[in-house]
Amino acid sequence: MLRKTSPILRELLDVTERGRSLGVILFGAEQFRSAIHDRVTGNCSTHAYGRTNSIETTTKNYGSLPTTYKNMLTRLEQGDYLIQNPVFRSLLKIRFPRPIYKQFK
Repeated sequence: MLRKTSPILRELLDVTERGRSLGVILFGAEQFRSAIHDRVTGNCSTHAYGRTNSIETTTKNYGSLPTTYKNMLTRLEQGDYLIQNPVFRSLLKIRFPRPIYKQFK
């Protein structure tokens, strides 16, 4: 986790806050959403949620998700994700395909 006075954090916040209006697309991944700075998640239009534990889903970062989806997050299989975007009326469940070498075992 970066310190609040970190020059890297300042640059990252600058890019996320100003870059969205300029059409900049950023991809990032973190094991726990609660570990991401609020100003970064606040400037994201698309969120991808993978399997997590029930302790994580009780944090304020998951407050906007209905209980049904929070429960789903604790039971997702490997490769399954819930996608949240303003284009969709509800969260969209997607599945990444298994690698070819694992499909025929």
